[in-house]
Amino acid sequence: MDIRNRKPCLTCILRIIVGCVFVLSAVSKYISIDAFDLYLFEHHLFGYNLTGILSRLLIGVECVLGIFMIAGIRIRETYWLTLLMLAGFTLYLLLQPLLFNLSEDDCHCFGNWIHFNRWQSVGKNVVLCLLLLPARPKGNRHKRWHRWAAPLIVCVSILSFMFINPPDFIYRKLFGEMGKVDTELYYTTLKNKGMGEDFQNGRKLICFYSTGCGHCRNAATKMDLMMRFHRWQKDEIHCIFWQSDRSEADIASFFEKNNLTPLPHSTLQVDTFLQIVNGKMPTILFSDNGKIVRSINHIQMDEKEMDRFLKGN
Repeated sequence: MDIRNRKPCLTCILRIIVGCVFVLSAVSKYISIDAFDLYLFEHHLFGYNLTGILSRLLIGVECVLGIFMIAGIRIRETYWLTLLMLAGFTLYLLLQPLLFNLSEDDCHCFGNWIHFNRWQSVGKNVVLCLLLLPARPKGNRHKRWHRWAAPLIVCVSILSFMFINPPDFIYRKLFGEMGKVDTELYYTTLKNKGMGEDFQNGRKLICFYSTGCGHCRNAATKMDLMMRFHRWQKDEIHCIFWQSDRSEADIASFFEKNNLTPLPHSTLQVDTFLQIVNGKMPTILFSDNGKIVRSINHIQMDEKEMDRFLKGN
């Protein structure tokens, strides 16, 4: 190979490697978007609805930069924006312990596919920056197809990440908020088990969870973060699990393994539990002095509505 062509070839290879890492990072985060949303919400900077939008915009920008790096589209601007994003993420990770009370075991930079702790993620960013340094472009090489490809890639990427798996509040607008619950059986069961008085004082959120359900774990984690964010009291949330030979051990493990604040809880027989919620888990009931006024699932959780309900606004 002519020595004059070696550097451009190496530059192109390094740029493509970094671009592939960016695309992989975006896709892997999107596949586990619920966990990434919860991670961002745990920073307590924004409400859950806004967090859902920002997480998808962040993933979209990351994916667009990766595609532009691979395809060589507007390479000078893309190069500097990529370096800026890597520097920003690295600075955030270095300052994270000073600004936020978060676990350092997983920064979610590759979703649930690859678990990097804070320092591993910093190292990954440094390596990517070092790969980019010799790939610095001397100028933009515009091609005709770049003119229409660039805006098309931006629009398709952002809209795809926003609407293939939309934020919860968009889902609620599309599919409504009410879930089907057998309220009569619920009232009868509480009365027969002598549990009615526990639910008749004030406003409460009654959460029907299964200890082995992934959606229940996500809902419980989201509820825990909302509870701390809005300073809800523990007695305002009551969990109901189904009975098993290891009920108490499984319930304790459910709270402990998911790093959740232990909450007041009760158990019901499996068949009664499933009949009340029509087999849908998790289900959350809005109880106003014992009367159920609303029922939702985990996707339909709206922190503002829940906060207004508990505070009587």
